[in-house]
Amino acid sequence: MRWLINGLGEARDLDVFIDEVIAAVITDRPNDKDLKAVLRTAKKMRTAAYRRVRKAFSSRRYTAAMLELSLWIEKRAWRNTVTQQKLDSPIKNVAPKLLAKRHRKVLAVGENFENLSPESRHDGRIALKKVRYASEFFAGLYPANRTRTYVASLRQLQTALGRSNDVTMAERLADSIVQQARRGSKDTDTLRMGAGKLLGWHTRAAAQADTDLEALWTTFAKSRPFWLIS
Repeated sequence: MRWLINGLGEARDLDVFIDEVIAAVITDRPNDKDLKAVLRTAKKMRTAAYRRVRKAFSSRRYTAAMLELSLWIEKRAWRNTVTQQKLDSPIKNVAPKLLAKRHRKVLAVGENFENLSPESRHDGRIALKKVRYASEFFAGLYPANRTRTYVASLRQLQTALGRSNDVTMAERLADSIVQQARRGSKDTDTLRMGAGKLLGWHTRAAAQADTDLEALWTTFAKSRPFWLIS
């Protein structure tokens, strides 16, 4: 499954790059020819990435993986890796431990938050996503007013960190787009200009988001998790 997910990653990144990262700037500057050149090249790259995804889906390896996964689910094979005692544990006993584990990982990533590198911020965003999904999954075990504030705080942090991640992804893909054109050609100059405008716009937006990010993090880090409130 990791092989398949990694294969989908490029196509997904280009979807986000085109539909969110580039779209936001073009909405602001709809007549910019340099940005439109970046968009055209990105769409060509996405078409090629989609072809690779379709090739993966039609491969024998994918068919074998789906059959193996279906068999694993049908046999409930996850039960083979845990004790019967754990399987018999009430979900109310399991939820707090799992939630606490996810919460601790978020806090660990967020140490020295204001100086986090782009890579660490990305790790933090993933950790936030995991604890948010776990919180939403187990939310029915707790009063809604206790889970609502916690989940809302997670969403705000994810959104703010997402802007930072957009800049990192835009830098990587913009560089790839420039490399698609021949060196010294007119297209290369146009793409370089478009990439520069794109990165400049999102860097400014991310800087504005950073103003609120530290305050959002401090509020979240000091909050008492809902599963500990009696």
